[in-house]
Amino acid sequence: MTPEQVRQTQEGKFIQNLGDKSNRIMVDESLTPAQLDAKYHEMLDGTFDIDAINEFVISRTWQQAPPEKKQEYLKLFKEQVIKTYGDHLRFHKNEVFQVNDDVRDVRLFLNGRIAQHI
Repeated sequence: MTPEQVRQTQEGKFIQNLGDKSNRIMVDESLTPAQLDAKYHEMLDGTFDIDAINEFVISRTWQQAPPEKKQEYLKLFKEQVIKTYGDHLRFHKNEVFQVNDDVRDVRLFLNGRIAQHI
């Protein structure tokens, strides 16, 4: 498939849309760090099932944990995911996100050159 054909697939559209959303957040100079974190939280929470990811990551421990520990861990897990990806996305500010010929091959372009494979 050509890069344009991949961009038209459901997967390609999903990945490109997510990249475009994060770019719009990154370039908004009016947002404070706390507002950026809130925007990332909204984007990630609306896109990924963080609860299911969390449960998958620590499945056996999760099943044995009491409800109050699950709530505490989930809160901390979400905060860490947002901080990690928020910091990472801020590092790539002013770069172009583009899906190419394989949705597993996402590249960040900076001034027309490949800056990093994701």
